[in-house]
Amino acid sequence: TEAMDGDETATLFALYRHQHIHATEPDRFESYSYASPRGEMKVIAGQSFSTEIPFLGVLPALPTAPSDTDEISAELDRDAAGFRFTKDDTYWNGKEFGKATELIQIADQLGKHDIRDSLLAKLKSRLQDWFDGEEKYFFRYDDRWDTLTGYPDSYGSGEQLNDHHFHYSYFIRAAATIAQFDPGWIAPERYGKMIDALIRDCASYDRDDHRFPWMRNFDPYAGHSWAAGHAGFASGNNQESSSESMNFATSLILYGQATGNDEIRDLGIYWHSTEAEAIRHYWFDLDHEVFPDGFDHTCVGMVWGDGASYGTWWTANPEEIHGLNFLPLNGGSLYLGRDPEYILANLADLKASNRNFHQAGFPGDPESFDRWADILAEFLALADPQAAAAQLGTISESELGETKTHTRQWIGALAELGTFDSKVRSNHVTAIAFEKAYVVYNPTEQELAVAFTDGKRIQAPPGLSTTKRSPR
Repeated sequence: TEAMDGDETATLFALYRHQHIHATEPDRFESYSYASPRGEMKVIAGQSFSTEIPFLGVLPALPTAPSDTDEISAELDRDAAGFRFTKDDTYWNGKEFGKATELIQIADQLGKHDIRDSLLAKLKSRLQDWFDGEEKYFFRYDDRWDTLTGYPDSYGSGEQLNDHHFHYSYFIRAAATIAQFDPGWIAPERYGKMIDALIRDCASYDRDDHRFPWMRNFDPYAGHSWAAGHAGFASGNNQESSSESMNFATSLILYGQATGNDEIRDLGIYWHSTEAEAIRHYWFDLDHEVFPDGFDHTCVGMVWGDGASYGTWWTANPEEIHGLNFLPLNGGSLYLGRDPEYILANLADLKASNRNFHQAGFPGDPESFDRWADILAEFLALADPQAAAAQLGTISESELGETKTHTRQWIGALAELGTFDSKVRSNHVTAIAFEKAYVVYNPTEQELAVAFTDGKRIQAPPGLSTTKRSPR
């Protein structure tokens, strides 16, 4: 801040919880504090303040467990044979892009290059339909609102500018996957400029951008994104699916890494680190310092400007209230696994809420999950992969952004790797420590030296590699 009048040069800043517990100068806090919808806000004086939040790392995919390759290969054959794009709008077609990207990664790991290349061709073709400027799928730039909107749109993304970061995350993630195998496809003279425009629409990283506002969807002070374009509610703005916002951050990281654009990559790292911390406190309240006394749930479905609610826009079904902040589960979702005990508590709360929901007269079995069983099993696998594996036989249908191939592969991978170790970090963006192993994705064509904060050093060859951890 800059003082414009008087002798006092300092400003009092009120810091949210995700800020004040990560402030780089904690000795500067005053004795004042405020009660807020995000818990206690502490006050710091000065012309600026800064925070330092650790980056937890992402991967393009988890490595397939060797013990599961036969079953996963058979599932992949079935899912790939029946794969086609059936949706027409930016959100649901985008979720289909998410399905394709996971299948492509698994096919590549299994050496099934015919399936990988077939899915890549389908993915490129549909993205090109969106990017060629012709109907029936197209994007239009509106210079009145400085925005790029895809049509057919959905959930108010066109008329209200809602959810752009949710929708476009799947497009950008798909482009990052294509770039992994066909770098020329995202060259500026081909489709790279279009992907850059999608990124800038949600989060322009250039303060002098004349086409898009700086950081439209992400709120640097709140520490997370907002989803409604107009924010014209008595309760302010809101966001349901924090996990789809994290999918956008993951997409930025992987796309920036694939294209060698450090500015986009680092924007994704900032977004991922900051929002992961906001989710920890404002959606999940892991420290029990934010939710008010008397609130009897372990999480909320939606965060609002003036508080939060245990609900969604379309349903009161607890499976979706909880699951909406988990999906899509992928290599950028490991932040959800920082506290295995919380995962078990969250799912216990879900089971109790689900029982009450169905006993109140809503259809369904009160003793089982019949909506998003695969998403919930994948979330459980972050804490107890063996228990999650035992549920595989009970999952009859996949969530519309999931496949049986990826569900089985995700759970099997975590059984092999163990739980995510958030206390150990690395000097490489796509390198993760697990309970039983280290995983490094090296996108370069040369061997890469990777160091972890626990002293482990790995010489990683190009591609996805797994290194067993020595017993500690």
